[in-house]
Amino acid sequence: GALGLGEGALGLGSGAGTGRTLARHDAELVDHVPERLARDGWWRTERAADEAAEIVASSAFVPDGWRDAAAMAARDLIERGDDARFVAVACPALESALREMFVAVNDAPEVLVARLGEYYATMDGFGQSRVHDVILHPRRAPIDPARPDARRPNALPSKLPPGARNALEDLFMRDRGPALRAAYAHGSVSLDPRAEDEKQPIGGD
Repeated sequence: GALGLGEGALGLGSGAGTGRTLARHDAELVDHVPERLARDGWWRTERAADEAAEIVASSAFVPDGWRDAAAMAARDLIERGDDARFVAVACPALESALREMFVAVNDAPEVLVARLGEYYATMDGFGQSRVHDVILHPRRAPIDPARPDARRPNALPSKLPPGARNALEDLFMRDRGPALRAAYAHGSVSLDPRAEDEKQPIGGD
């Protein structure tokens, strides 16, 4: 598998981890994109923002509570180049959707809702994967803290389309990747909306 069974395959703190490039998986990702959006430069067409917003708003993958906000963020990304708003909305929406899948395939309803004083199942924190569940990690956290090596397999990664899985691992998990969830959730990057005079459509000069 792309991850293997150990943390070394992820390149987490290991010199052996070389990471995968997103470009390698473009073709696989495009296979899962609606045909009208797979053509080059589709975002420059007159209805691009409407089409993207409609796809997100009608997606069964995006949780109900996130659809409207994620659709608006997709529209703003295409129309105005508001990447900060898109990341701030789309990434939590993605994490919420993947968490629901994680719960379903692992029969783990206990990680669906955050609880006071307990760790939450998230897309980052792989360095503490023996303490709490990490949604994309190949192993789940141990049930008994006294037995940290008694870990169960995570059924989610193998359920994802290969291209999507590899891209998600690149963006969120790999040591040479951007660690996107940690970056936006812990203040490593600014998510302040762009000023109106700084905004421009995707692909604009």
